[in-house]
Amino acid sequence: MFKGKKVLIVIFLLAVFIRLFFAMTNQELIYGDEGVYNNIALSLLHEHEFAEIKGQPTAYITPLYPIFLSIVYSIFGYSLLAAKLVQALIGSVTCLIIYLIAKEVVGRSAALLSFLFMATHHFFISYGRLLLSENLFIFLVALSVLYMVRFCKNPTHLNACFFGLFCSLATLTRSAYFLFLPLCIPFLLFVIRRMGLNKRSIAKLFVSICLCFILPISVWTVRNFRVFGKVIPLGTEAGIVLYAAYNPPEGKLLDMSVHNDITLEASKKPEVEYCAFLLKHAILAIKNEPSKLYKYIPLKLMYFFSVFDWIAFDGDGVYNFSTAFILPLSLMGIFLGFRRRFSYMYFAVLSPVIYFLLITVGIMGVPRTRLPVEPYLIIFAAFFVVEFYKKMRFKKGVVCGLSLWYGLNWSFYINSYRVKEIARGLFEALGLW
Repeated sequence: MFKGKKVLIVIFLLAVFIRLFFAMTNQELIYGDEGVYNNIALSLLHEHEFAEIKGQPTAYITPLYPIFLSIVYSIFGYSLLAAKLVQALIGSVTCLIIYLIAKEVVGRSAALLSFLFMATHHFFISYGRLLLSENLFIFLVALSVLYMVRFCKNPTHLNACFFGLFCSLATLTRSAYFLFLPLCIPFLLFVIRRMGLNKRSIAKLFVSICLCFILPISVWTVRNFRVFGKVIPLGTEAGIVLYAAYNPPEGKLLDMSVHNDITLEASKKPEVEYCAFLLKHAILAIKNEPSKLYKYIPLKLMYFFSVFDWIAFDGDGVYNFSTAFILPLSLMGIFLGFRRRFSYMYFAVLSPVIYFLLITVGIMGVPRTRLPVEPYLIIFAAFFVVEFYKKMRFKKGVVCGLSLWYGLNWSFYINSYRVKEIARGLFEALGLW
């Protein structure tokens, strides 16, 4: 389907051009979480302290994205445009990393198609215009998955160290990734034991992984202990996240903007006590009503797989045509992959999807939570398209069918408001909204 390195170069340049264009045409305004990251970055740059408000150090969020912004500002001066242009380049390199992962697992043709899907995916392009940690997080998660795949094929200390390091850096960007590596350990152990390595060699490899994972995080944990006198491994945001997950406003709005007597009382406390107080009341809420552990699962999954986005597309709840185009193809690709040519590599690529689904069921899932998952759904979607294309005699029919499917989703995007109202009515009728 694809031949030559020229295609690879053209797709990469396309990814760069689109992202740079969107970055340069975006307005120089920041909202919500963007302001938090930006203020902390400026504090790091000018005051050399991790604080949103001068003189009030914080551990509310993990540090790597504000550090990244402060480095950009130190090089180019304070410029939101410079930060967005750097993010555009990182996003383009992320597309290339996904190509490398896909090439290891599903072959070059599907890898190039994955590259093209990533390069033109509106969800990723739109997020690149925003000062949000997802831009760096997706890049680091992709590197961690790449080195996990390589470790499964070639369990060297270099691959082990890079896997542990990138898992650690991703965790320091968004703490939700903290359990990914520990949960992957049994799978990795199973894979390399089948390669015939002795126990001593296996132990050394896993020591390398764990050290490279723990050491960067421990620097942040020690800083938090010195500042607050408490052991805070990652961030104090965990309190409101868990509380909001099991106490959604109106019983259906999954958002951290929960306003009730509990959150009001918590807001009067210092940061560490604020986190502990909300964690305590989240656990109490579950103890008092154990059904909360499962009754919100359909709602969480609905949010996680929602094709409407309120952040990337200017806050209007716009239909995400790129995601809607990819999702059914990816599901068919996952089924086809495990049915035809199952290997450990498939599970390695699927592992971020499984992990974030578990996070969604256990805590909270919104389109932002799904963002780091979509590159791996794209790989399976591309795999399905390539395999289906090879099987079919009428090649033009496959291309026409995909074009029509994409066009249908684009028309839904153009008519987002009407589609959103129809979807709302359907979910209300089903009792899901």
